[in-house]
Formats: sequence, C-alpha cells, structure tokens
Amino acid sequence: MYDIAFLVTNRYQLHHYAPVARALGQRCSVVIELRDQDFGVDEDAVRRHLPDARISWIHQRELRRLDGRHDAIVCQTPVLPHAFLDRTLVIAQQYSLAKERYQYGTWRSLADLNLMFGEHSHSRVRGFASAVAVGNPLFDEHFSAQASLENGPRPRRDGRVRALYLPTYGSLTSLDSVIDQMGPDDVEVTVKLHHMASEDERRRLPEWWKVVESDVSPVTLIEAADVIISDFSGAAFDAAYARRPLILVGDPTPSGRDFSRLSAADLDRSLLADVSVQYRHDTPFDDLVDQASAMIDDDHAYEAFVEQFYTNHGTAAPACAAAIHELLESGPRRDLAASVVRASTRDLILRNRALSEEIRHLRRANDRLRSRSGRTVASYTERSRRRAKAFVSRSPALERRAVQVKHVLGRAVRTGGAPSTGRPPDEIRATATTPWQRRDALALDVEAGVASAGAVVRRIIVDGRPLLAVSADQRSTLAAVVRELARDHPGLTAVVRGGSLPADTIRTIDLQASDSLVLRLGGGTAPTELRIDFADHRPTLGRTLSLDSRSPVVDWTSHLGGGSPAVTQSPAVITRGFTDEIDLVYTWVDAADPVWDARRRQHSAGTAQLPSAANDERFLDRDELRYSLRSIWNHMPFVRRIHLVTDGQVPAWLDTTDSRISLIDHREIFPDPCALPTFNSHAIEACLHRIPGLAEHFIYANDDFFVGREVAPDTFFTRVGLPRSRFAPSQFIYSGEPRPDAIPTDWAAFNTTRLIERDFGISFDRKHQHVPYALTKSLLSELEGRYPDEFDRTRRARFRSRTDVAVPSMLAHFYAIATGRGIEWETAPGDYIYADTGRADALRRFRDIRNGRPRFFCLNSTLHRVLDLSDQSIEVSLLLSELFPHPSPWELAPE
Repeated sequence: MYDIAFLVTNRYQLHHYAPVARALGQRCSVVIELRDQDFGVDEDAVRRHLPDARISWIHQRELRRLDGRHDAIVCQTPVLPHAFLDRTLVIAQQYSLAKERYQYGTWRSLADLNLMFGEHSHSRVRGFASAVAVGNPLFDEHFSAQASLENGPRPRRDGRVRALYLPTYGSLTSLDSVIDQMGPDDVEVTVKLHHMASEDERRRLPEWWKVVESDVSPVTLIEAADVIISDFSGAAFDAAYARRPLILVGDPTPSGRDFSRLSAADLDRSLLADVSVQYRHDTPFDDLVDQASAMIDDDHAYEAFVEQFYTNHGTAAPACAAAIHELLESGPRRDLAASVVRASTRDLILRNRALSEEIRHLRRANDRLRSRSGRTVASYTERSRRRAKAFVSRSPALERRAVQVKHVLGRAVRTGGAPSTGRPPDEIRATATTPWQRRDALALDVEAGVASAGAVVRRIIVDGRPLLAVSADQRSTLAAVVRELARDHPGLTAVVRGGSLPADTIRTIDLQASDSLVLRLGGGTAPTELRIDFADHRPTLGRTLSLDSRSPVVDWTSHLGGGSPAVTQSPAVITRGFTDEIDLVYTWVDAADPVWDARRRQHSAGTAQLPSAANDERFLDRDELRYSLRSIWNHMPFVRRIHLVTDGQVPAWLDTTDSRISLIDHREIFPDPCALPTFNSHAIEACLHRIPGLAEHFIYANDDFFVGREVAPDTFFTRVGLPRSRFAPSQFIYSGEPRPDAIPTDWAAFNTTRLIERDFGISFDRKHQHVPYALTKSLLSELEGRYPDEFDRTRRARFRSRTDVAVPSMLAHFYAIATGRGIEWETAPGDYIYADTGRADALRRFRDIRNGRPRFFCLNSTLHRVLDLSDQSIEVSLLLSELFPHPSPWELAPE
C-alpha cells in the first residue's frame, strides 16, 4: 500500500480532497502547510473531512524536506512543484477554471501528474505537462444523487431574492461594486469570501450580509441560492456546472497586481457567455435574475458548457484515484516536449533564485558599508527645527538669508570629497524647485549622459511628462550613467523589479531582470519620478517594442529604429487625457483691511444671521493663498491663467504684472451693484461664470485648498471634457429641512438638493469634498437661466443665509450628473485629508499630511477652538512653509 498525502493550505481544499481520499480506499496522510498568513486550517478541520488521516505540519519554507517522506503528495498550487521533489511524486489537482494564465502556467510541467477537470483544461496543458482529464470531485455526491441539480425559480422568503456572492480576492475582487448595488430590502445576500480576502475586505461587508466560512461545502451553498454572483473566481464555473443562474460582475484594473493572471478569455467572459449574464447598472436586479435563469435553462447551451469543461459527472473522485494508482504503479510518463519544458522551467527557477540570493547578499554588504561610513552632518530635532523655522519666518530678510545659507551648505555637503563630474551643473537643474522642473532636468541629464556614452536614448512627452527609452542591450550603459547622475542629484534612487536602491549603487544585474527603470528624487509619498523603458527589436514583427506591455508607450519603432516608419529625432507628444485650456479661479478676502472690516461690521450690526455666517474665523487670513498658489505651481503646471476674485483688494506679495494673474473685482461680475458689498461666499460663487476671459473649463478653489502632489488635467475632466465630481463619504446631506440654527452649508445643501429632486427625481446625500471643483462656464450659465430666482436671492444675501444655493460646490455637480454632463469620481485612500485647524485632532492630521502627502488637502478654520487662533496660525504656517518652501513666480521678491 502506498503512502499518499494531501498538502492542505486552506480549508476549501479539503472539500476537493475528501472524495478522492475516500475513493483511494486506504488511510491517507495530510500535511498542513504553514504560511505567514493564517488560513484557519487545524487538525479539527481536517478530521471533519478525513477522520482517520495521519496529520503532520510543515512550514512553506521547508517543503523540500517532504522529499522521500511519502510516495506521492497531492497539491493544488505551484508551491510544492517548485520545491523540486525527486523521491516523492507530485500530483497537482485542478481546483478552478478561472485565471487561466495562472491555472495553465508552466509550473504544471513540474508536477508528475496534473488532474484536470475536463477536455478544455487538459488541452491547455497536455502539450508541455503530464495531465489527464478526470473531472471535478467536488460535485460527485450531488451528481450521483440526481441527474442534474435543480434549476429555475423557486419560492422566495419575504419576496426577496436569495443571492450567493462568491468573489475572488486581491485586485480582481468585485466587492466594492457589489456592496454599492445590493440593498437590504431587495436581496438576501450570503457571501463566502475567498480564503485570501483581507481583513479590510471583511470589515467593509454590510452588517445585513450573512457571511459563511470555508467549512460549508460551496456546492451546498450554490444549491440553496436563487442566483449566484461572482467575478473572476472559479466559483462562477462551479455555479454554472451546478446549473444555477449566474450573474458576472467586476471590471479589473490593468495595473492591479493580479491582472496578469487573466487570459483574454477571462477578460471578455467568453467561456461563460452562453450560461450567464453580465451585471448592468441600468437593469433591475430581478430582471437580471430572470435573464440568468433563462440562460442556464437552455439545455443546448448547458450541455455544451458541461461537455467543454467537465467529465466523469458523479464519478470524478474514482477517476482521480485510478489516475493516482496508475502513476504510482507505472511511474511518470512524459513525452519529449514535456520533458524539455520541465527541465527548462526548473533551470530558470533555480537560476532566478541564485540571482535573487546574490542580489540580497550584495545589498546587505552595501548596507553594512554605508552604515560604517557614518554621516558628517548632524540633524536638528523636530521641535528645534520647528522653532527655528517659526522664528526665521517672521522676517522676510532672515528667511531669504536662511535659504541662501541652506543652498550653500547643501552644495558643500554634496560636493565635499566627491570627484568632479567633468561638467558644470546645468542652469535648469540649478534652478529647478518643482517636481516637474526636477523631472525635466533629470531627463535632460539622462539624455546627455547616454548620448555621451555613444548610445541612443529617445524621449516622448506623455500627458506633459517625459518618458525615455533605451535599447534593452544598453542596460550596462544606462547603469553607468545613473551612477554618475547620483552625484548631481543627491538622494536619487533607482526603482527596479526587485525594489529600490540608491542610484550610486545600481549595477547591470539590477537592470537585467527589469522591463523598465524609474529614477526617483525626493522621499515620502510624492517624489519626482522619471520612467525609462527598455525596448527590444522583434524581427518577426519588424517592430521595436517596450519590454513592459503596460508602458504608456509600447511601440518605439519610429524612435529607436528596427522597422517602419523611419526614425524621428524630435520628441513626440502623446496626449491621452483632456487637452483644452483650463483656468483656475480663487475667491479671497483680506480680513486685516480696516476699511473692509468696518463695512462688514456695519452691515452685520443688527442683522439676524445664521451661526458662523459672519464669525471672524470665516475671514481669517493665514497666508493660505500664497501657499495654495505655490502648490498650484508645484503640481498643476497645465493651468493657463489664474483669476483672483476680491473686493478690490490685492495681496501685498502678489505680482500683478504677471500675465497669468487676473485680478477680478466683485463689481465686474455682479449683475446688480446694489447687492454689493457682499460678505457671502455663496453670493460671490454664483457669479464666477461671469468673469471676463474665463476659459470654458475651469477649476474653482478656496484659498484653504492645497494640492499635495502632481495631478493632471484628467484628474478634473474626462478626455471629452466632462467634470469629475468628488463626493465626501462622511459629509452627509441630511434629509428634510434643517434646524433653524443649522450652519449655512446645511441650508445651502437642502435648497440645492430640493431643486434637483424636484426637477430630476434624483437624490444626492453627500456633499462635494473640500477639494478644487471642476466646472464649465456654459453649464453655470445654463443654471443661471434655469434658476434665475435662486441665483438672484443668493447674490442679494450679504451674509450666508437660509435661502442660499451653493452653485460651484453642489448645484453644478448635482446638475451635471443629473443631465449626463458630469461623472462621479471615487477618491482613493490617501487622496484627500481634511483638517479643521481648531479641533483636537488637528496636529495629528497635520502629521498625516506631512507623512502621506495626499493629492488634495484642506485646512479649514471654523468655530472650534481647542487650538486657539494664535496656535493655529503658527502650526499652519509651519506646515505650509515646510511643504511649499519655494516661492511661485507670482510672488514679489522680498524687499
């Protein structure tokens, strides 16, 4: 009797193994594979499926020690085949029909036998691996009990559809889209998460969903459901095999880490097209269920599906057992092709492991050398640095001198003891202060270095950013150039497939395993990055193509040669996003102006106002506009012109002679001068589209809005010019009329949503985030024509009131979406941070902004005074001067 073992990593595998173990007719062994992530496998779970099994444990890193311990081991993943056992036969049992590029990978050549579900799977691997079609033992009990599983509609409890949701994991999961669409009143949802699902995915599940674990048979769950919802999980095929109505969801992101596991057939859903329906947002869920039922009820389609993908219905486990016994009796059978692929795959894996170990060894040695070298420049503590910066910032002369000294010391530290590079710093590099300037300077240096080495480098401008490419056989030249560049660009790091490393240590071997190189300047989460692709000539195609198929530019033939069209020397410009002119509009007030303040107090005296409508915090100026403009200069170089709307006021530091700055007085845009002066931001915002010379597409920002890292035009507009609206998940619009003492924005939200509900029957329950608003002039003009009374009332309210509508922050976005001229745009985690500068958590949020560098952040001052106004000003100044230390070209030089 042979010693046959099953390698168990997760509890789901036990449902596949148990019927095979019973069919073997002998006592088997189970080896529980330990990984760093706990998948909940223990001896009790094994005993429930295999009561008499011999159980042992082993860590994933020690699988090689299993060699010779058993006659054969059955597994389901590539991990054991990659251990290269010589004295124990390895049998790989198929468990899924999804993710074909993974399921049918060359790793199967390393197994002594592959147990496949049916002819489709068998045909995918038999050319390079030993395989046999045996069927899916998971379904044996159910097909042996009945000719086919029950199909069609069944009585529903409480009139609700019983849906079973079976998602995959990682970047391919459809969890977010399904959560948004399944309401508790319509569908009774049961979900079985993939064993690789993260804790974050589990926390996001609605409370009313029923969650089941892997202890329950998936077939039992499928039978109990009215409809199955799945994405790129193999469970979708299981549902169709069980002849249950199937709805497919999910739209994978090409940049996701698991996208490469999908084949073209996975992506277009062609394998399941005849037995399922694709989820559509515009179709009622009950209709989708009916359509799915009709699809799976088609006998011809179902029988064709089963014949293509499965065999041995109800007898798959005995077929598996027979194949295992034959392997043990006769030994592995491999033809020449399978043997060659097996040997080549094994050789490549072993060489890759050796190279990886060499790289790790070299990096450890390099780290030890660097740690011994020490550092010659001492650093201040965080508190000392803050105090020094606060003191210096009080005097423009001191601040200017400090910057000069910093530059001198920086150059001394960078060049001290280092050999000359033989060329003076380029003027562009010496004056570069913004990320895009530094990237352009770095690109010029790379081009000059590669050219001086006698190699060819080409540049393409993609959405305003340079993308370089060199021939793949010039990796050694590029490595030498990058090491040289590290002297002129302190802190330069090189990002390759194996991770990031200091640019001055990069070697050819680091680039050999990579399809591209990214040079990174600056730390944190918002560094300057320059991408360099490696391109290779393909003689059979007559093209020179990037090794990375996901590169922004794949075909470099016309730039690097190797085919037609002919090589061009000038940089090409490729624009994939929005290309029209974009303006930026700010509203600003100088609250320190005594004339303006006197008028405000005069008009507010004796006037009944909403809370916070006229409080001092609303008009507090902490130099935010200066730093907000610096953030624009740093991260939004595509802005054509900046329009500053004020009550005849001009910031003392602003260079009004710059052609990109346009000062707009309230009197230029208010249709009725009797409404002035105004101290109501809603009133001013209702006139923005009347700015003379304003571009059709523009972005509106308050002076407390900041851009933390580089953005592109398509951050705000689609490629056809539709505005993107970013709604805040936590900024609710409450139903019904607000309390009489509610804050002004609650009243504005109520008035705005009431208009949209009345005219379009659409309800919005979230406010727009405090980030720059993407707008179009024509849509705002249309709104004024449609709602003239609401615009007029808002403009005539000198302070924010109960009758206001919020035009650019709410009405424009709700209306654009309701009329199909705007889209909702979800904010990714870390994209946005809102800080109320007077709240107790303000300092923590400042720290998050420093460390995380969100795409957008807002520093808002309200009635909260846990931090008094003086402390708020100091902390805000410290934060902003640290994030945006370099003046924009719109600032006057300090006197």
